Amino acid sequence: MRDRLNKYLSDRKLYFLGFLYLINACSYQKVELRVADIFTDHMVLQQEADAPIWGWASPNTEITIATSWSDQVHTYSNDLGEWETMMRIPKTNAKPQWLKITAVDSTIFLEDVLFGEVWIGSGQSNMEMPMNGWIDRGDSLNDSKNEIKKANYPRIRLFRVNKVQTYEPIQHLDGNWLICSPETVSNFSAVLYFFGRDLHENIETPIGLIDVSWDGSSAQAWVAPDYLEKIRGFEKVKEKLTLTAREFEPFNDWVGEMKQIPRDELIGAEAFHFESDKTKSYTNLNYDDSVWDTVSHTNLSKVFGEDFDDYDLEGYDINGMVWFRQEFQYLGDTHSDSLFIFLGPIKHLNSTFLNGNLIGRKEHWGSNQGDVVYKISSKDLNNGKNVLAVRIIDVWGNAGFKKGVTPNILDDQNKELIVLNDCWKFKRSAVLFKDSFYVISDDEQVRELPLRMSIFTPASMFNGMIAPLIPFSIKGVIWYQGETNVSRPMLYQKIFPAVFNSWRFHWGQGDFPFYYAQLSSYGGFSKEVTKLREAQLFTLREKNVGMAVTIDIGDFDKIHIHNKQDVGKRIALWARAKDYGDTSLVYSGPLYKDVTFDGANAVISFDHVGSGIDTTKNLEHFEIAGSDKIFYPAEVRIVNNKVIARADQVIKPVFIRYAWLPYVKADLYNFEGLPAAPFRNYTNDEE
Repeated sequence: MRDRLNKYLSDRKLYFLGFLYLINACSYQKVELRVADIFTDHMVLQQEADAPIWGWASPNTEITIATSWSDQVHTYSNDLGEWETMMRIPKTNAKPQWLKITAVDSTIFLEDVLFGEVWIGSGQSNMEMPMNGWIDRGDSLNDSKNEIKKANYPRIRLFRVNKVQTYEPIQHLDGNWLICSPETVSNFSAVLYFFGRDLHENIETPIGLIDVSWDGSSAQAWVAPDYLEKIRGFEKVKEKLTLTAREFEPFNDWVGEMKQIPRDELIGAEAFHFESDKTKSYTNLNYDDSVWDTVSHTNLSKVFGEDFDDYDLEGYDINGMVWFRQEFQYLGDTHSDSLFIFLGPIKHLNSTFLNGNLIGRKEHWGSNQGDVVYKISSKDLNNGKNVLAVRIIDVWGNAGFKKGVTPNILDDQNKELIVLNDCWKFKRSAVLFKDSFYVISDDEQVRELPLRMSIFTPASMFNGMIAPLIPFSIKGVIWYQGETNVSRPMLYQKIFPAVFNSWRFHWGQGDFPFYYAQLSSYGGFSKEVTKLREAQLFTLREKNVGMAVTIDIGDFDKIHIHNKQDVGKRIALWARAKDYGDTSLVYSGPLYKDVTFDGANAVISFDHVGSGIDTTKNLEHFEIAGSDKIFYPAEVRIVNNKVIARADQVIKPVFIRYAWLPYVKADLYNFEGLPAAPFRNYTNDEE
C-alpha cells in the first residue's frame, strides 16, 4: 500500500511539511500532531475495508486512535515523524461515528463520520464542470437551478481537491468534506454528483465523492512517472521532472519579482486590458520595433516553445503573452465600409489593433474556434504606412498563427485587396505561471524550465492531486477525459490505461473499478476524435473497467455537454451491475462484436443488446465499402438483433463503420435506451 508510494518518495525533499525537525544525540524539536488532509469532519470511510490512516507527529511518539465503532489502535511514529496504521471499517449502519487521535498532549477529534462507498471522479472539463455550469463560458447544465435546489442529500458527502501541479509527489492537499446540499453542490462536479446520486438512491448507502479534476488536462498529466517511463517517448520523464524541480525555486524567485496579473482579470474580462503602460505603445503607428526579433508562421516554436501536444520531452513550452507587429502599405484605391482583416486560426486568444485602434478581440474561454476575421472600413486605413498589432495569449501547448495560412485584407466579395506578410516582429510581454501573468520588463531575458508547467506536463497532476490521496481507501474511480489528447489517438491508447494502472499499483488496493465516459459528439473536433473514441473502446480489454457511451447527447457547438445527468447515470449503471449485485441490469448499449459478409450484405453482430436492438429508429449512420475503401451510406435493417447493411454501389463489401464522424447524432440503441458505441471493422494501420 503506502510503502510503494513512500519508496517512490524516498529520494526527494519532503517540502510539503510546514516544519523542520532537528535530531541530535539527546533532543528533537516537538512537532504538532497531524492527520492526512483527506481525514476531516463529515468524511465517508469505505465500508467493509481495512482502511489506512496516516499522519505526522514528533518522531518516535505513540499514537492512539479511539473510535466509536471499535477498540483502540496503537502505533508509533518513525524517526521522520511519520505514522500509519489500519482501521477495520464495518458495514454501514448509516449512523454518524467519531474518531479521536491522540499523541502525548495533542488530540484530533473528527465527528459526523459515515461508512459507505467512496468514489473518485477525475478527468478534464467535462468532469470538472460544476452543477451551476460555467456561465462566463456560455456552458450551462440542463435544469441546473432545479437540480441544485433538489440536492438535499445529507448522506452524500463531497470533497473537492484543489488544483495543484508539482514536479514531484507531495503529500498535502487543501479541502474539506462537505454535506451535500444546495449550498455545497453548486460548485461541485455535475457528472460525479449525478453518478453518486444514482448510486445513493439505488443502493441506499452513504456515498463519499472526491472530485479530482482539472479542465483541459491531458491524460499524461495524471499518470505516475514510473508508469509513464514504460511508454515510448516518456523514457526520461523522471529525470526531467527531477531536474526541473531543482530549477523550480530560482524560476519562482524570478517571476516573483515581476508585476502579477491574475489570469482571469484578462481572460474573460469584458473590456480589453493592457498588461502594462509600456505595452500600450506597441499598437501605435510610429512605435520603434527595430530591436524586436522576427518570426514567420513556419517557426513559431521560436516564440512559444516546442509543441507539447507532440509529447516531446526534449522541448520546452512557453505559455504567456506575446505581441506581434507588421507594417503594410495601402494605396487608397478602395473605398468601402466592409473590408475584412483575415488572420486565419489563432491559438489560443487574441486582441488585434490597426493603427492603434482595437478592431477585434477573442479573449474569452471557448472563443478561439475557427478563423479570426475582423471587419474594418477603408476609413480605418492610412494612405501609405499602416501597422497591424496582435496580442496573442498562449494558455497551453502550441500556439500562435497557423502555419501555411497567409493573412490578408479582403473586400465584401471575399476578394484579396492586400496580401499581408506571414513574417512578424514579436516581443514577449508576460509569462503565464500558476494561473497568473507575470509582466516581463524590456531588457528581461525569458527563463526556461526543462519542463514548463502546463496541462501537458507529464505526471504533474498525479504528483499534486492524486499522490496526497494515496492510500485512502476507495471503492473505485470514474473518469471523463480525452478532448485534450485528440490529436494523438494511437499514443492515447497507451497512455490512458497507464492512468488507472499506475493508480492501482500505488494505491495497493487491487484492480479497483475504473469506469469512464467515451467522448461525445462535438462539431469542433478534428477527425482524429473517431480514433480516440476507438482507443477508449479498446480500453475495455483491460481489467475491471467499463465505458459509458455518450455519442448521442453531444452538442455541435459546445464541447461541454449540457446533459450531465445521463452521463452520470450511465456510468452508475456499470457500478450498480458490476459492484453492487444488480446482475439483471442492462448497463451498456450495443458494442460491436463481429461482421460476416453474405454476398452484398454485411451482417453485424453485437454484445450488450439487452432486451433487443431498437427497431423503431431509422438508422442513418452506417457506411459500407469494398476493397477500394470508398464508403457509401448503407441501407440498414435489423434481423434477430443483427444489423444487415448494404449499398447498391458496393457489390462485394469488405469494410463497415458506424457513426464515424466527429459530430453525429447516433441512432443505434438497445430497447433499454442505451446507445451503441461508434466502431469500424478495420484498424488504424489500414487507413
